[in-house]
Amino acid sequence: MRALALQTVQDGRQFLKYVDPRLGVPLPERDYGGNCLIYDTDNKTDPFHNIWDKLDGFVPAHFLGWYLKRSQSVAGKSPGGHGLGRCLQHRVAGEGSRAVARLALGPAPGADGLCGPQTLMIREWWMCTIISVMFEFLEYSLEHQLPNFSECWWDHWIMDVLVCNGLGIYCGMKTLEWLSLKTYKWQGLWNIPTYKGKMKRIAFQFTPYSWVRFEWKPASSLRRWLAVCGIVLVFLLAELNTFYLKFVLWLPPEHYLVLLRLVFFVNVGGVAMREIYDFMDDPRLHKKLGQQAWLVAAITATELLIVVKYDPHTLTLSLPFYISQCWTLGSVLVLTWTMWRFFLRDITLRYKETRWQKQQSRGDQGTAVDHMHGPPPGPEDPMPGQGMPAPN
Repeated sequence: MRALALQTVQDGRQFLKYVDPRLGVPLPERDYGGNCLIYDTDNKTDPFHNIWDKLDGFVPAHFLGWYLKRSQSVAGKSPGGHGLGRCLQHRVAGEGSRAVARLALGPAPGADGLCGPQTLMIREWWMCTIISVMFEFLEYSLEHQLPNFSECWWDHWIMDVLVCNGLGIYCGMKTLEWLSLKTYKWQGLWNIPTYKGKMKRIAFQFTPYSWVRFEWKPASSLRRWLAVCGIVLVFLLAELNTFYLKFVLWLPPEHYLVLLRLVFFVNVGGVAMREIYDFMDDPRLHKKLGQQAWLVAAITATELLIVVKYDPHTLTLSLPFYISQCWTLGSVLVLTWTMWRFFLRDITLRYKETRWQKQQSRGDQGTAVDHMHGPPPGPEDPMPGQGMPAPN
């Protein structure tokens, strides 16, 4: 990415020919929002042809992307250390000193503990849904810049949000529930008597050593709220970079470089999300943000700079007036809720609590004064001096 950022536009596009000679050629623009009829009565042979035309390679990619990035198994940090070597060392404990010596390679400096082939990134239903819906709004807003953002309404909300993204999130959450309830017993391979048990143990080698549920709790404090908003914005920016990089670098959607970038982001982003969560959840123990989180932020910013350099004209196309009004209204609503939740609401609650404490203290003072003076004399109580013997 840094090499592409330092090239001229023409040299950068032609540089990709060294990776694949088929690259470096302008791509034909494809518009998904031409004919939006679900059932085309004019086409007698195949009235549902509009749906079949929209079912390309992006449909399984959407599902797998949301499942892998939000739900597929991730390795928690192994007890007592970081890194793949240390993680494997813990897993084979009990298999004999030779096995431990073979696998105890030791962690790379500063490495985080990945023991699984894929990683989990968000692990929470509402946050995944917000990112999914927000990206559809971004596609609506930016379809005047990228033609392939122009889609039919049912392509946006039924195929993308409900079917692809929604089904991927649902399957991912079910995977999370299974991983949360699963009992992790790492028995030595040679201590398992049956071949079936040995094969199952080998398969479980690629599952997490341990599992940690993420509870983001964005409304619990202003710090967590701003952090979650930042995470959502970086996710959306990384998703947009996928489409803009394909557009400015002339990469076909089905090219393997696009897939490799997504796989790289899934793995690196999973470690970064764990570092961010640890930093937010226990700042006393994790005083600095992890290096993988900074790496993801730097890569996302570099991709944005490449897009800005290679095609500034497309990015500077102004938003339609009604779209800018909608984003302005949404920003004002979010800012208003933030001010009320973390400032005005707390001030109001503190004022009510102070007022209640003052009333309580006044009531306690009045009760103490009444106890000092005693109750007023009744009609049958003797007056002071009555019933007492006269002095001699």
